[in-house]
Amino acid sequence: LILTATSSVVLGCNGSLIPSTATTIKQGAFYECATFTNLTLPANITCVEGGAFIACPITSITVANNNLTYHAEGNCLIETASNTLVLGCEDSEIPTATIKIGDYAFACCKGISSIILPENITTIGDYAFSGCTSLTSIEIPDSVTTISKYAFYECTNLMSVTLGKN
Repeated sequence: LILTATSSVVLGCNGSLIPSTATTIKQGAFYECATFTNLTLPANITCVEGGAFIACPITSITVANNNLTYHAEGNCLIETASNTLVLGCEDSEIPTATIKIGDYAFACCKGISSIILPENITTIGDYAFSGCTSLTSIEIPDSVTTISKYAFYECTNLMSVTLGKN
């Protein structure tokens, strides 16, 4: 479902393809699409709102080569200019150049058991890892200065948090 006036995807479903005419994917557009596993982002997408793909079992993230706003690296969706990780999945490897883990980036990734954040991360966004019910440990480097609200909400098995060397 596309909001024509703004070229925004407001609702998708299992098997949906993001049209090349769209420019924005709204928050919750693909909420809980149980078989939406492969994300292919077309060139015209200039905005992916946090939480656009909450609780989707995404295993593969690709971005059109000529997309000037986003790129895929380490099976993550990265906003290029800010080095913000917008979306990750269970087998993502967070790129070392990442500065921020965006809002809802890993929300409801139930298969993640441990995370080691790279040294460049400064911010963990709202609800970034919320609902990661298999997450048992995380290592947060000294570079992190902000952990936003509910970043680890409902991480019911989180038993070990290591906060930097200092």
